[in-house]
Amino acid sequence: MKAFAIIPVLLATVSAGSVDFVTDGVLRVRLEGTAGEQTAFAKAEFLRVMDAVTGSGTNACAGAAPLSLAIDPSLGAGDVFRIVSKDGRMAITGSNDSALSAGVFEVLERLGCRWFWPGEDGEYLPAPAKTLTLD
Repeated sequence: MKAFAIIPVLLATVSAGSVDFVTDGVLRVRLEGTAGEQTAFAKAEFLRVMDAVTGSGTNACAGAAPLSLAIDPSLGAGDVFRIVSKDGRMAITGSNDSALSAGVFEVLERLGCRWFWPGEDGEYLPAPAKTLTLD
């Protein structure tokens, strides 16, 4: 018999408009903020997915709107994250490094990415596109 752990994660989303992640093959968001090892992995995965789907996986786009990542322990105990988008910008805030990482992966899932099991054959990414927007 296998044992499973259920990890509660609280998600709050506030949205006022869409966020253009990629337009005409150019990455329109720039990941800002520092955090721990899990968030660093999530940032790398975000850029890898952007490159795989749109061919624009660089974080060096100077004119891009910031997608800010921050840890805010006042969000509460446990793994809690908040995603806020307004005026074409997005901020992901987590109560800790693990929660912030979960927030980045939540955004990727909303863009159509899925991970069914470890490895490339367990990954599903959206069809290649030159424009990627999250409403």
